[in-house]
Amino acid sequence: MTFKHENIPFKRMAAKVDCSRNAVWNLPALKKWIDVISKLGYNALMLYTEDTYEVDGHPYFGYGRGRFSKEELKEIDAYALTKGVELIPSIATLAHLPTIFRWPQYMQILDTYDILLCEDERTYELIDAMLTTCEECFTSRVIDLNMDVADMLGRGKYMSLHGYHERAEVFARHEDKVRELASKHGFETILLSGKDGCKADESWCVGDVWVRNAFNPENNYSIHALRGQIEEAKQEGVENMMVCFFGDDGGECARFAGLPSLFCASRFAKGITDIDTIKQDFENEFGMAFDDFMLLDLTQRNETEECGVHPSRYILYNDPFMGLMDLTIPDHTRADHEELMELLKPHCGHPEWGYLFQTMYDLCAVAAAKCDIGMRIHAAYEAGDKAKLQELAGELRRIRDLVETFYKSFRRQWMAENKGHGFDVSNVRMGGVMTRLVHCARRLEEYVAGQTDRIMELEDEQLDVRTPTSADCGVRKYMNYGDRNACMYCNTVSTNVLFKPRR
Repeated sequence: MTFKHENIPFKRMAAKVDCSRNAVWNLPALKKWIDVISKLGYNALMLYTEDTYEVDGHPYFGYGRGRFSKEELKEIDAYALTKGVELIPSIATLAHLPTIFRWPQYMQILDTYDILLCEDERTYELIDAMLTTCEECFTSRVIDLNMDVADMLGRGKYMSLHGYHERAEVFARHEDKVRELASKHGFETILLSGKDGCKADESWCVGDVWVRNAFNPENNYSIHALRGQIEEAKQEGVENMMVCFFGDDGGECARFAGLPSLFCASRFAKGITDIDTIKQDFENEFGMAFDDFMLLDLTQRNETEECGVHPSRYILYNDPFMGLMDLTIPDHTRADHEELMELLKPHCGHPEWGYLFQTMYDLCAVAAAKCDIGMRIHAAYEAGDKAKLQELAGELRRIRDLVETFYKSFRRQWMAENKGHGFDVSNVRMGGVMTRLVHCARRLEEYVAGQTDRIMELEDEQLDVRTPTSADCGVRKYMNYGDRNACMYCNTVSTNVLFKPRR
């Protein structure tokens, strides 16, 4: 079953959306997403669910995680069909299942960390039950089976039971068994694996929209990558295209913040590459200028297409006393975020997308105020300037209020797109930030009042966490530390400027 959209050269142009890293769509937002992708020419939607869907006989599978009920899946499937969108199940059948191993009954089928125990009948009984839900709730007879990131396959309980086996051999046997089960349930299979990429009965190109590891998206980077991928896929005669929205680390980035990338991918697929045409089409579709929407990236990428972690996020979580990231923050950070606030402010009242801009505005307000507070506290403490420390205690309390304002706007954003489950992670994180700011203010006030004669946390020498090495590990994924980039695997440092506000 496929729906052919005009001018799309692929049999299936699919959007794949993560519903497993805390953020599970609420139904109104998911229906809105289906409306959007249908208008853009996408004819398939994959809901990537690790354990966030109901499985009969497994009450702890996805328990407390906001899993989709079978009734919800059926409702979304029926709605998608009315919009010409094929809803395709996308499940994990080897690794990426850490949350089920919170529960004792699943420990019996744990190989190691988040990997199922291969060649155990209890594992295949579980997978068979997963497939039963998919068969019952989805009209599509195609299923996306994910077996990627299983590097330690066969190295835990499997090795204890069966001895050493090459991972490729274990994987191949498991793959054959799962494909056999899927066939029993009437499914053709797509298989994503870390070793072999995407294997299927038909060819697929897999692209990515970067909406993870930060509160803000990476549209500019994603658009640049998608253009090349789609052009090559068309040249090579690839039959299907998958544009993925994977979350991570709490689901902090709004999926709708990735609309520019989603839109551009659809235009590239149709052969439209003129940027001025794309920008005008985007504004006609979404009621906001393309360049204005791109402000959500919080960076300017004219100088480089690298993708990184933004300082606004780690400034939020950086401790005002320990200050692990203090030495990575350049002098212009406050000015940068204040400028971003001015650019974002006019769009906070947009009737449809304003909530996205309000969240970024309030985050930048926190970053502007908090970016150098730790360095100034350390300097005043070292100088014995108690008057300055008293002033900084007041600043910490004001920053605490800014964090609360950001929390409220982020909560609004979350609830606009997701179920309430999973937000507990952000509650704990931001509640911890606010509590810590008040605690540090009290420590300064106690020191100034003579209630304590020292603050030992401020007496540790601050070291640079970048620790550059002489060897380049060859990984081209960089982590942004202000004016310098450090490879997140070997910490090799280079010197491109990544953080710069849009002019």
